[in-house]
Amino acid sequence: MQNEKVKNDNNLIIITSNNKPEGNKDPKGKYVKIVVKDPYNNRDIILKVSKKQKGVFSPSSSNLNPYWVTVFCDAEACFGFRVRKNPKLKIGWEVLPYFSINLHVKDLSILSDIKEFFGVGNISSNKETTIYQVSSKKDLVNVIIPHFELYPLFTKKRADFLLFNAAIEIIQKQEHKSIEGLHKLIGIKASLNKGILNEELNSFFKNIVPQERTEVTLPEVIDPYWFAGFTSGDGSFSEILKSSSHKIGYQVILKFLIIQHPRDLELLKCFISFLGGGFVKERTNISEYVVVKLPLITDKLIRLFHKYPIIGNKNKDFLDFCKIAELMNSNAHKTQEGLDEIREIKSGMNSNRK
Repeated sequence: MQNEKVKNDNNLIIITSNNKPEGNKDPKGKYVKIVVKDPYNNRDIILKVSKKQKGVFSPSSSNLNPYWVTVFCDAEACFGFRVRKNPKLKIGWEVLPYFSINLHVKDLSILSDIKEFFGVGNISSNKETTIYQVSSKKDLVNVIIPHFELYPLFTKKRADFLLFNAAIEIIQKQEHKSIEGLHKLIGIKASLNKGILNEELNSFFKNIVPQERTEVTLPEVIDPYWFAGFTSGDGSFSEILKSSSHKIGYQVILKFLIIQHPRDLELLKCFISFLGGGFVKERTNISEYVVVKLPLITDKLIRLFHKYPIIGNKNKDFLDFCKIAELMNSNAHKTQEGLDEIREIKSGMNSNRK
């Protein structure tokens, strides 16, 4: 079979054959490789091709941009697996892989959209939190993993995804049903996410060597859509009232903040050059990117998020953040009336929002 080219209005898709020699009768050796220059804008053609192919991941018909989904997952998602005792199994242990996103219950609509996008998984909620989780091995293999291969993660979470993918391969090969395979999985778990094993695993599995994590190369340029999506997940907009010697008795400070694990410190430093300011603060268990200068907030940050919107309940905090910035730029915060208005806005932001 020779290469076949399929075109739509603006883009090119190349369909190539990678079949084994005719002498090999193994039908599993035959497959079709599809190279897509722009998967998102070529979904119509991909869907047509994939309908004729078994086991081909088809992009969702959801309105969510798949790149945005990946970026949001960069901020909020978790790839993991539980290892727990099960006396009914020959080896005495079972392995339960999962992909999950845990948000405040106010952002249930975001998880509903993501669930619709992937077309798999379940959502559970309580008074405070809501969790989207995919735990079916079939759905992880056929939907979740293909998505992140088509639309790669950006932060150190990509290293977690690669470890998770390696674990899934071990499970698919049934190697986790042997002591040797189980030890491989525990080694992966010791490096995955925060790399913490519970007391039970530490007591039963001695001398575990953590799997080496892949080094993730940061991009030279931050995409504004990516930054907006990442902020939708991990950013925060707040206002601080500090006692001062000012005539009104208070100083008003707007604060934009992104908090990450210390391993993503270099990523936070990239934000300084992207926005042209701000600073990074290192703490014991977290690293922070902070912007407090009003000109930078007004001229760069607010303009950026008006053009590349924040999605979810956090957008309401951003809009209130903008109202306070407007009051400060008009010097209204230096009057009692303006200060009272800022206090009123602040009382309904973030965790205080009903």
